[in-house]
Amino acid sequence: MERHVKAFKAVSVITLFSIFNLFLTVFLQIILAAVFGAKIEMDAYLLAIAIPVVTIALFTSASEVVFVPFLKEMQLTDSKSNLAKIESTIFDFLFLILLVVSVLAVALAPKIVQYLAPGFSAPAKELVVTLFRIITPSIVFAGLSGFMISIYHSEERFTRAALVNIVNSSVLIVTFFLLYPLIKIKALALGMLLGSIGQFLLLSPILFRIKSHLFSLDLRNPKLSKAGKRFLQILIGGAFIALIIPFERLFASKLPEGSISYLGYAGRIISIFLLLPATAIPIVLLPNLSRHFTMQNFDKLRHNLALGIRFVLFIVFPIIVLLVIFRTDLVYILLERGSFNRVATDGVASVDVKVTSLCRRAPPEPDKLFRSKSSLCGVPPF
Repeated sequence: MERHVKAFKAVSVITLFSIFNLFLTVFLQIILAAVFGAKIEMDAYLLAIAIPVVTIALFTSASEVVFVPFLKEMQLTDSKSNLAKIESTIFDFLFLILLVVSVLAVALAPKIVQYLAPGFSAPAKELVVTLFRIITPSIVFAGLSGFMISIYHSEERFTRAALVNIVNSSVLIVTFFLLYPLIKIKALALGMLLGSIGQFLLLSPILFRIKSHLFSLDLRNPKLSKAGKRFLQILIGGAFIALIIPFERLFASKLPEGSISYLGYAGRIISIFLLLPATAIPIVLLPNLSRHFTMQNFDKLRHNLALGIRFVLFIVFPIIVLLVIFRTDLVYILLERGSFNRVATDGVASVDVKVTSLCRRAPPEPDKLFRSKSSLCGVPPF
C-alpha cells in the first residue's frame, strides 16, 4: 500500500509539472505562429532542428529504456561505490560520443544542409546552416541530461527530473523575447541551446557523487558491456523510425513555402495532447517493472505492464478521435492570428488528420511505451 501511495504521488507530481509545461508550450506556439506564421524563417528553423532533435530523442529514449532497469538492478545487487563507477563510465562514454557527433555536425553543416534542403534557395540554405550550428551543441547537454534523468528515475526520484521540460521551455521563451528584436529567428535557436544547458545544470547535482570517478573509463564490467550492446541496438532500431522526421522535411523542402511549417505545427499540436496523458504512467511504472524483473516476480511484472498499457490507451484513443473531429477549430483557436492566416490553418489541419489517423492505427508496443519523442506520433519541440 505504501508503494502504491508513493507511485500515485509521483504520477501526480509529474502530471502537474507536465500540465504547467503544456501551458508554456502552447504559449510558445501561439507566439511563434503570430510572429513567423508559415513562412521561410520557420521552415528553415524546423529543418535546422531536425537532426539535432532526432539525435537527442534517440539518446534520451535509449537511456531511459536501457539504463533505468540496468541501474535499478545494480542498486539492488551491487555496492554504492561500484554503482558510482559504472554511472561515471556511462557518463564519460556518452559525453565522448555526443561531443564527437556535435563537432562533426557543426564542421559538416553546409554539406548536411545541402542534402537536407535540396529545394531551398541559397539564402534559405545559409540561414539553415547558421541555425543548425547554433542548435547542434545542445546535443551534448540534452543527451547527457537524458542519462542523468535515467539515474533519477532508477532511484525513483521524479521531482527534479520532471522539472527539466519546464526549465527548458522557460529559458527558450525568455531568450526569444529578449533577443528577437536583435537577432530574429536566431533567438529561437539560441534559446534551444541555452534551454539544454539549463536542464543539464538542473540535473547536475547527481554528478557530485560520481565526480571522483569522472573521466576514468572502465569498460571491463561484463554487465556494463551487456547494457552497452542493448543501448546500441535500440539506437540503431530507433534510428529507422526517428529518421522519418528529417526525410519528411527533406521532401517538404521541395514543396511550396510553408509546407515544413505545416508539418511542424501539426506535429507539435498532436504531441501536446498525446504526450501529456502518456508520460507520467510509463515514467513511474518502469522502475517498478525493473524491480519485479530483477526479483523474477513475473506475475506482478505482467500485471503492472498490462495495466499501464490499458490505462494509457484508454486515455489516448478518445483524444485522437477529438483531434480528428475538431482539428480545424483547434488550429484556428490556438494559432490563427498575426502572420498565421487562414491558408496556414487549413494546411496544418490537413496534416493533423493524416498523422492522428496513423497514430490511431498504430497502438504502442510494450517496449515502445517507454520511449520518448522519437516517432511520428511524438514530434519534437520547437
